[in-house]
Amino acid sequence: MILMSPAEPGRKFIDSPAMTQGHGTVSLKSRNRNSRQLLSSSEDEQYQKERVVSPEIMCSLKSRIANKQNVANVTRNQLSTSHILDASANMTISKEKEERIRRQKEKQEEFRKHLIAKQQNNVSVDNTKNYCDDTALLTRRDLTNTDENSLLTEDSDLLLNTTKPSNNKSVIIVDSREINGAQDIVSTLRFNHDINVVAAQLDSCDYVVSVRMGVDRKQWSEFSNGTNRAKMTERLLEMCDFYERPCLIIEKDKCKPEEKGRILHWTKYVDKTLVHLIQSKMTLFFTENQLETASIVADLCQLENRKNCAISCPINLNTDQQNRVKFYRSIPHLSYVHCLFLCNNYKTVASFLCSDVKTIMTNGKMTEERASNVYNYIRRTFDTQMLPSNYG
Repeated sequence: MILMSPAEPGRKFIDSPAMTQGHGTVSLKSRNRNSRQLLSSSEDEQYQKERVVSPEIMCSLKSRIANKQNVANVTRNQLSTSHILDASANMTISKEKEERIRRQKEKQEEFRKHLIAKQQNNVSVDNTKNYCDDTALLTRRDLTNTDENSLLTEDSDLLLNTTKPSNNKSVIIVDSREINGAQDIVSTLRFNHDINVVAAQLDSCDYVVSVRMGVDRKQWSEFSNGTNRAKMTERLLEMCDFYERPCLIIEKDKCKPEEKGRILHWTKYVDKTLVHLIQSKMTLFFTENQLETASIVADLCQLENRKNCAISCPINLNTDQQNRVKFYRSIPHLSYVHCLFLCNNYKTVASFLCSDVKTIMTNGKMTEERASNVYNYIRRTFDTQMLPSNYG
């Protein structure tokens, strides 16, 4: 039997085999816990060490940040400087542009003034030439008729403007329907014969070659068709009334190449019509195609020019002149060319209404018989009771 001392009351319990085994398990757990704590503390210390930045690194970072800020400031300053330079450059460019535009306007204004002065000089020269031509014309007429010259010099309302255009081209007035129906004739007259072709609405013929000559063109099928007899007769009578030398061109129809040898359809109606035309003052021409028609029209125009019967008045009219031409065309026995001459040789319609037969004949480029008919028409008497009482 072993006795325990009071100072060691639990020794036997600890030293017992069962207690010794349990104490070993507890110590193992404590050691594991301590090791885990040591590991966690070492990791925390390592993390703290990693988080701690050395002063050298901090200084380098601060220097880098300062450099970046300096670079940003320099870039900002450069951008502001570039914006200022761009603005100043734009202002300079705008000023240069305004200055260039101003110089261009000054040059344009100077050129406009120079052009106006040149046109005025040309107008004065043309007026001088017109005056000389009119003086020569009046002198020639004075040799034949002194009374006519005296009447012209006394009338202050007349504007003698009967000279040829400045381009010295012959003028032919063509009906507007011929522009679409006979393009080859119009083109040939313009380009091959160098003739100034002017389109207008004509009533009694297709071409006005001169003051006294009108030309009408008919195709053979239209001429030989008896159903068109009344219409054709009326048109030819009107042409004989308006012009002293009417002409009729009978043009062969266009045919296919295999029909070139075909004989024309000749009837008693054609013979009778030709006989009546030959007995009248009508001049007949027969052509094969539109080129021959254009050649004949050009030859007639040159012939009339040599006889001093060309269309020498201005053709381009303003609105007021067009209205006056409409008024003159309402008078019987006046052709379109006569109306043009009256419009250009009279300032107003009142001066025309106050003229006598000789003056109308001279300024209208017409015969004495026609001028007398016009004078009688504008001076005719009528019953005032036949006027309408209400003009509204």
